[in-house]
Amino acid sequence: MSLVILRRVLSPLLLSLLLGSLTLTFRADALPARAPGFAIPYADGSPGSWIGSYSVDGVLAYCLDPTRRGSTTAAAGAPSRVVRSWRDLTGHSVPTRDLQRVAWIASTAGATTSRVQAAAVDTALYALLGRGAYAWGASRSEARMRSTGHFREIRDEAARLLGRSARLAGAARLRLSVPAQAYAGGPVTVTARVTNEYDVPLPGVVVRTDYPLDDAGPVSGVTGRDGRVRWTFTPTRVGSAQLTATAEDLATRFPVVLVPEDHHFQRLAVAGLTHDLTRSATATVTPAAVGIATVTSAPAIDPGDLLSDTVTITAPDDFHAIITARLYGPFRNRPTGASCTADLVVGTVTRDWTGSGTFVTDPVGPLTTPGYYTWVEEAPATAITQAAHSSCGEEAETSLVRRYRPELVTATSRPRANVGVDLTDEVRVSNLMPGTTAKVTAYLAGPFPSRDEISCRVTASRHVEFAIDGPGTYTTPALRVTSPGWYAWFEVLPATPTSEAVRTPCHVPSETSLITRPQPPVVQIDTGPDGAPTAGRTFTSYLQVAAADIGLHTGALALRPDRGVLRPPAGAAAWYAASARFPDRIGTMVLAGHVAMSDGSRGPFGRLVDLAPGSRITITRGGVTRPLTVATVRRYPRNEPLPATLFDPTGPFRVALVTCTHKVTHPDGSWHYTDNLVVVAR
Repeated sequence: MSLVILRRVLSPLLLSLLLGSLTLTFRADALPARAPGFAIPYADGSPGSWIGSYSVDGVLAYCLDPTRRGSTTAAAGAPSRVVRSWRDLTGHSVPTRDLQRVAWIASTAGATTSRVQAAAVDTALYALLGRGAYAWGASRSEARMRSTGHFREIRDEAARLLGRSARLAGAARLRLSVPAQAYAGGPVTVTARVTNEYDVPLPGVVVRTDYPLDDAGPVSGVTGRDGRVRWTFTPTRVGSAQLTATAEDLATRFPVVLVPEDHHFQRLAVAGLTHDLTRSATATVTPAAVGIATVTSAPAIDPGDLLSDTVTITAPDDFHAIITARLYGPFRNRPTGASCTADLVVGTVTRDWTGSGTFVTDPVGPLTTPGYYTWVEEAPATAITQAAHSSCGEEAETSLVRRYRPELVTATSRPRANVGVDLTDEVRVSNLMPGTTAKVTAYLAGPFPSRDEISCRVTASRHVEFAIDGPGTYTTPALRVTSPGWYAWFEVLPATPTSEAVRTPCHVPSETSLITRPQPPVVQIDTGPDGAPTAGRTFTSYLQVAAADIGLHTGALALRPDRGVLRPPAGAAAWYAASARFPDRIGTMVLAGHVAMSDGSRGPFGRLVDLAPGSRITITRGGVTRPLTVATVRRYPRNEPLPATLFDPTGPFRVALVTCTHKVTHPDGSWHYTDNLVVVAR
């Protein structure tokens, strides 16, 4: 409804007060033809009081003084007031918050065509303002609802209104969030948030806005549970403008009450009064940046070939311009930002382009002069975009016109062999100008514990040199290999005036050799208590073995088996001389020692059984110590051969410590061990 009706029920003073900050309006679409509600008959059936709304000059209102006489005639033309204080039937002041709840219920639910809802609004307002017998759940309140024959529906609706008002009532707040910077043609998200003065989100509020720098026109949305509504705009113009958002049909903060001059008559709360709330923010849109990403058709070409450029434009949909691509060159070295001068332009191509996307330029060439060439693209400024260009000398934009790029295919002479072998490498050279002379360096990297750990570093490799004279197959001089492990060849061909430098890759299977010690025989290891006879035997000290966790520290003597049996000496460990050696990178070093001596005293490996995975072991030779960590602890029957894998000369270096375990004592006092204990450390 218009303000004509509002003026008929609101005093000029109140109207001017309200219009000073906001405009109250009626929710006209919700006004019924007549005031809905239920008559409450007396006991004899005659008409009694009323539960619901009243119509005052065509405006719905609700009685607020249950103990006073009710007369819509008395309220007609009565002055209106914004009520900020109230005393209930008991004479106590009604909390300000409850007055705000009255305003919210009257604003949002009072202008209803539903008899049940009107009765619920009446009940809720009495419950908040009347108290006493009219308080929620009190006798009079219950009786009024029951007299309608719709007790449950009215009670549930009144409870819902009371519950929602406790959370949502209060002065509305509208906050508008606009990005500080936006670009033409790009997405811009605007957020409006509607809350009450207690920062509680207000859902279901219609908010209208208009982004002044696009062509979409006004839009509206409804706030969600978080009180927010968002819009995404695509500005089509640049500049600054005021963006305005309006939240519609917001509840009043305090109730507007018609107050008859005769205080014996009831005061009435006007229903359906709402107001709009408007906020503005400055929206600034600047010209959008145009992205130019380019890739030359080939990083290197042969003389006589053509070059083109793949250009990706990132721009607003309304972008339209002529894209210019220029090819500069040749340069002796890779060009930098200041290298692209007008005298070095070898070709110019253009493309009429709209929006974002990718295109391939027309080719430029043939290019016959060796050297580096680079593309530079330009996009002029438009009404909505900035000028843009790529940089001179970008790596993705630069191509090399080369004469030859040699190819080297190589193969080692022995993929697998024993130590002491002489290794050579066969090198097949192609794609090289006939008659080109150069000196090739062949590097042999190794030894390494595994193929995966091969590292082709020049400073850590041995090398040989050989001369080439154009394409062909060549064999390197030999290098003798005396240490086991993994080895790999790689070659370096230096640059020449007609060719590029080439280095062959690492980890090429055909270039890899596994060099091992000979497979040692599987032997029986006798570490029983009797010990091995030492008379007439000569031993050579090889290394020291220690395990601080168990107090182990003993020497290991070099020992070879006697008729397939390795018998450690008394008082020291034995190194199986056919197994891996101290400096080796691969293979298994086997160390054996007695657990106990024949007199029952503890042997060198007497406490080996106390080691567990994760324990630390060290072996030392010539002042150099190699730390190891126990990986496994296993037992094997002594009457069966030890696993062949225990003597494997391949695989990363490890140490196997072997002794006896599981002592069995016989009735006559004699004893022996039934198992071998094998501790493997890596």
